[in-house]
Formats: sequence, structure tokens, C-alpha cells
Amino acid sequence: MISPSAQAIRRYLLQSKITGAEAARRGYLSGGQAVRKYTGGTKPHRISGAVWFAWHAHQMLDAEIIAKIECAMERDAKPEL
Repeated sequence: MISPSAQAIRRYLLQSKITGAEAARRGYLSGGQAVRKYTGGTKPHRISGAVWFAWHAHQMLDAEIIAKIECAMERDAKPEL
């Protein structure tokens, strides 16, 4: 798994012009404070590959594809009846 440093994550967000709140939304996190745990403090958490992938997918895929994926995620998250 690719595990970027806190510095690399900060650089990616800055270069991509993504705010903490937007990064949280794109990474399916609870909010900007969840993003800060990967970028700040004396001992930042390691980011999951899923979040790192989601940020890049949102940068590279168009809105229609993202919407289709999110619909499938929501559909597949429902319990069977």
C-alpha cells in the first residue's frame, strides 16, 4: 500500500487546491478534523489507502462516474430484506 507522509498529503491538498472540508467529503470522512489527523500534530496518523485512492479518484474521474459509483455504494450498503 502507498502510505504518503503528512508533508506529502499537505502538499497534495495544497497543489490540488482542496480544503480540509472538501478532502473529508471526497474521502468519505466525518469532517475537516478527520483530515487534520493525517496532516498535523507531532505524530500524524497514517492515511488509509482507501482515502488516498478516493482523493485521487475524485480528481481524475468526472462527476457522472463519481455519482454512479456513489449510487452503487449506497445501494450495496443496504441490508438485504
